[in-house]
Amino acid sequence: MKIDVVDRKRLERLSRNEWPAMLATTRVISIRSTDGWDGTFPIPPGVRPHDNLLCLTFDDCTTWDEAWREHEMPELFNEGIASRVIRFVNDDSLPLVVQCTAGISRSGAIGVAFDEFFNVREERNPADHDYFVARNPQVRPNALVMRIMREALGTPTEGNPNARQCDFSCGETENNHDQIENIICIRNGYG
Repeated sequence: MKIDVVDRKRLERLSRNEWPAMLATTRVISIRSTDGWDGTFPIPPGVRPHDNLLCLTFDDCTTWDEAWREHEMPELFNEGIASRVIRFVNDDSLPLVVQCTAGISRSGAIGVAFDEFFNVREERNPADHDYFVARNPQVRPNALVMRIMREALGTPTEGNPNARQCDFSCGETENNHDQIENIICIRNGYG
């Protein structure tokens, strides 16, 4: 599956007339924050709802303490959101674009999780994995989103004989202002 992780500005540059053609051939996941500091979804009026468009609202935090410090009414990524994302993608028949404000953390984690699941696991699609690595060097996955997506997709990190080494920082890295939880991140060939 070809996967692109993009920032908000990339989708805002699409004209209203370009959206139908894109959604006919690509699935799009658009993510915004709960407090709306990043504005509304960057999708023009009249395009939503669409079968190939999923709009989600959750914050780029990894703990409730961090979330309450930074947001008035926070929403952390959870199993319910992961389930919606997985039902939406459901197969690798279409390319996927995942967008959040900066195109780094929340969207990056979802992109990495699907790349691991569809392209890396048992080396099913190494060409699309190489595409993902080349097109998305900015990705620094949100550790909470990464852990929950991996659990939901059944792509364990510890003891996985099919896991390869990656260079994406995950675990003890800076996520916005705070040190995030140390969550194991098997490094699967990303760089």
